Amino acid sequence: MTSGDREILLKLCGGSVSTVIEAEYAAWASLYHGAGQTGDLGLQFLIPMLRSMDVCLDSHEANPEPVVWRNMLQDGSTRVEAQLNGTWKPGAFVGFSEGGMLAVKLDNDEMVREVRPDVVRLATEPGTTPVTSQTANDIDVVDLTGDDEPDENPKPQRIKAAKRKPKKRTPPPPRAEPKDITVELPSPAGAGYDWDDVPPQAPMWLAAGADYQDVTFESWDEESQQVTVRTSEGTQQVSPDRVQVL
Repeated sequence: MTSGDREILLKLCGGSVSTVIEAEYAAWASLYHGAGQTGDLGLQFLIPMLRSMDVCLDSHEANPEPVVWRNMLQDGSTRVEAQLNGTWKPGAFVGFSEGGMLAVKLDNDEMVREVRPDVVRLATEPGTTPVTSQTANDIDVVDLTGDDEPDENPKPQRIKAAKRKPKKRTPPPPRAEPKDITVELPSPAGAGYDWDDVPPQAPMWLAAGADYQDVTFESWDEESQQVTVRTSEGTQQVSPDRVQVL
C-alpha cells in the first residue's frame, strides 16, 4: 500500500485500516497496476472500493438505518463496535443501562461500559476478535438496572446465553434394491414355421456365433427348407434355426 493511499484510508476510516481493507486494497491495486497504470489509486478508486465493502463510509450516508437494540440478543452474542476516543473498538452488546445508554463489554476489557447508542454500531467487518477471556455463558457485569444512586459495591450478575435446541436429524431413506431386468428375445423360427405370414423385407435376426446380425426376409424355399435373407453384403440362404422373426 502506498503512503498516499494509506493516508487517505486513515482519514476515511477513523484512523485505522483493518486487514480486511488492506487485502481488498491489494486486489484493487493489482488490477490497477496490471492495466499499465502507476502510482496511487487515489480517491477516485478508494471511495468506490470502500463503498463496495460497505465499511468506513457509514457516517457519510444521508439516511443510515437505525439499529433497534431491543430486537438484538443481550446475551453477549451480538457483536458491536463502540467509538471511544475517535477509534472503533470491537465488543459485545450485553443490555441496557439508565438513561437509554447501552451496556457494551469491549474485547479484552473486564469492565462493562455505558455508551451512547449513536456511537455504537453492529460489527460490519468479518473476523473481529471474539470475547476469549470470558464468554457469553459467563460474563461478570455491573448491575446497571438498580436504583438511581450507584452502588459503591455493585454485585456481579451472570448473563446466561440462550440455550440452543439440538437439531433433529432425519435418517436417510432406505436404498431401493436393484431389480433384475429380464429381456425376452424372440425364439428361433425353426422347422415348421409358417413363412407365408412373413412379408418381404420383414426385419429378422441372424445368429452369427454368439452375436446377432440385423437382416431382412427375402423368401422361403420349401424344397431346400432354407430361408433367403438379405444382409449388408447381399443375399444368402440360411437354416431357419439361425433366424428369429422380430
